[in-house]
Amino acid sequence: MLSARATLMTAMKKALAASDKPNDSWYQILMASYAQLDQYDEAAKILEQQLAKNPNDAKLTTQLATVYLKAKQDQKAVDLLASAKQKGVLTGENDYKLMAQLYDQLDKPKEGAAILSEGFAKNIVKPSYEMYKLLGDSYALANDDTHAIEAYGKASALSKDGNVDYVRGSLLMNNDHPNEAVDALRQAVAKGGLKQP
Repeated sequence: MLSARATLMTAMKKALAASDKPNDSWYQILMASYAQLDQYDEAAKILEQQLAKNPNDAKLTTQLATVYLKAKQDQKAVDLLASAKQKGVLTGENDYKLMAQLYDQLDKPKEGAAILSEGFAKNIVKPSYEMYKLLGDSYALANDDTHAIEAYGKASALSKDGNVDYVRGSLLMNNDHPNEAVDALRQAVAKGGLKQP
């Protein structure tokens, strides 16, 4: 398999070098080949060149961010996405979700929560269990329990199990709201599916 991939990569490089107007899909094939061989630096170089030609291409931007993530260059990925967002290139819910997750991974959950809050305010991020839970997680990681409890409350209304209610109940208890904590924990038990005993 490795030799077949290497042969394909060689053929793609020759085709790109020989053509006056190379097909964009050839670059995608070469980039994917590098990525499959865990040669993320080479894959990134191809995407960086493509993005330099088409700086407003959202697909290339998110592909490059993903390659940076696989190469363990999280800060580079978040910087790229933040810049693209600022230029108006990234406007979708998945873009906001990816940026929030990246900020959380980089121990910058306050920024992650701000991105998601902005997305909700602009109606880009749609109300869903997953997005409210991510917002709650970001606020919780940022030690903003008040907003975390609020976000988890919204996630609770859309949840199929009691796990988010358990987290919300724990936060309420830690913030001296015992009656509300008991209610949240009762909801958690009633919904079931708990990871905690």
